[in-house]
Amino acid sequence: MKKLLILSFTLMLLFACSGQIGHEAKKAEKLSKSLDYRDWEKAVKQYEKVIQIKIEARDKQFFLYMRLGDHYLYNNMWNDALRNYEAAEKIKPNNADVYYKEGVCLSQFFKLAVDPNKKQNLLRKSINKYQTALLIEPDYTKALYGLGVLEFYFNYKQDKAVALMKRILKKQSKNTDALFALARFYYEMGNVNESLNVYKTLAKILPTKSEKLKNVENNIDRIMNEE
Repeated sequence: MKKLLILSFTLMLLFACSGQIGHEAKKAEKLSKSLDYRDWEKAVKQYEKVIQIKIEARDKQFFLYMRLGDHYLYNNMWNDALRNYEAAEKIKPNNADVYYKEGVCLSQFFKLAVDPNKKQNLLRKSINKYQTALLIEPDYTKALYGLGVLEFYFNYKQDKAVALMKRILKKQSKNTDALFALARFYYEMGNVNESLNVYKTLAKILPTKSEKLKNVENNIDRIMNEE
């Protein structure tokens, strides 16, 4: 039901914009056919109005494609989400958020795929989407994080993954997601001292009695006992 309401609202908005554009365009065309130069000046202004309505309509269309994509993404409907994000990309090809969310969808397809060749292709596409988002917005935290996880666990570029998490922390020193990932990366790379230091940093900034703090303290104890 919610899906149908969103789609109905989208169609109503687009039809309304289309009707308004048609009405204003007819007025502009009529003025342009006049033999009075003063009407030509009015026609120019009228066409500017038509162009502005089209721009506003495209902005609204982009917003609705993104909203639909987010709805499907939230409900794990990856194909429908990707379809709407790709439609949004055609309207605004320089929007970092679009590429990031396309990357999220493709990473889910990658995780679900069974065929090795298909998996590798989907991994490459997902990485490319994250990288494109970062070309547009270099400090996009979610894209840096998502790319870092893929590089470390699936593309096996561990040093690159570490560097990506450090880029996040350079801008947001208390980003707990990046700190957790970095601590885990170091641990799995065998750099237990580096991992321990990051966990100690987390222990200082996490709220007391939080579940995350308990996990950090357990990890610290485990590393200390391993030494």
